[in-house]
Amino acid sequence: ATQQPKPTSGAGPGKGPTVTRRVCRLCDVVVDDAHIESHLGGKKHTKLAASQKLIGADGLLVPASSVCCWAYTEFRVEPVLEVPAPEEQLPAPTASHAGG
Repeated sequence: ATQQPKPTSGAGPGKGPTVTRRVCRLCDVVVDDAHIESHLGGKKHTKLAASQKLIGADGLLVPASSVCCWAYTEFRVEPVLEVPAPEEQLPAPTASHAGG
C-alpha cells in the first residue's frame, strides 16, 4: 500500500503547513505514486541499489537491494501568493497641437 502525502500544520512560529513526501533514500529524489515503478526500474536507481548499502530494520548495513528504499520526509509548503496581473499599460497620450 502506498502512503499519500498528508498536509499537517507547522509546529513553530514562522513555519507553515507541511506535507509528507516519499523520498528514495538511494537517489535522494521525491517519487509520487504515479512514478514508483518507473523510478525503481530506472538506470540510476538500479545501479545504486546494486552497489550501495542502507541501514536495515536491525540497524545494520545491508545491501540496498534487500531493503525498502523509501523514506517519508516532511516538506514545508510554501504559500502561494496570487499577484494580480498588471493592467495593460498604454503609453501616455502626448499633446501635439498643430498651431493654426
